[in-house]
Amino acid sequence: MLTNLLQKRNTGRKVDLITSYFPSQSKQSVLDFGCGDLSMAIALKDKFRSLSVTGIDIVDFGINATNVKFRKYDGKKIPFPNKSFDTVISYHVLHHTPDPNYFFDECVRVAKKRILLVEPVPRSPVELPFMRIVDWMFNAWKSHSINTPFNFLSEREWRQLFSKNKLKLVSRKDVELLPVFSPTGRSYLF
Repeated sequence: MLTNLLQKRNTGRKVDLITSYFPSQSKQSVLDFGCGDLSMAIALKDKFRSLSVTGIDIVDFGINATNVKFRKYDGKKIPFPNKSFDTVISYHVLHHTPDPNYFFDECVRVAKKRILLVEPVPRSPVELPFMRIVDWMFNAWKSHSINTPFNFLSEREWRQLFSKNKLKLVSRKDVELLPVFSPTGRSYLF
């Protein structure tokens, strides 16, 4: 029951944050990279019926959604051609991958127009142990095992990835739930 409440609250927050970046009558194709239980993909499609939403993940949570597509994949190369989606969303996913640089490059490869990326970012190396604890706590309650290699990139490293991929960073928004003085880094929407 507590897990359902936490999941519902977290999903609502994610959807509110991400949907603010879509016009109301948007006819875009969207990839939810690392979609998990499809909660954000389903909520996006419910809010914007004109979106074509696809979720991919290495785990199949067994959710049967009629209004979004789901594809389980091998966790290597995203199984879509170059520039397949207008928007790619990655919400707290890349630090769970064995190589965030590679998977970010894959998101860039399949994106036509933009990427909405939310990731926890350490402000200093001192925060890394606390970030690991918080990440473990946020994922321990989930119904499926979540890979937690704790591959957190600094803001400088993210900016270098954007530059390497010739991307223009339009904005950086602090979306962290915890107070600014907590030693757990900050979650940013890039």
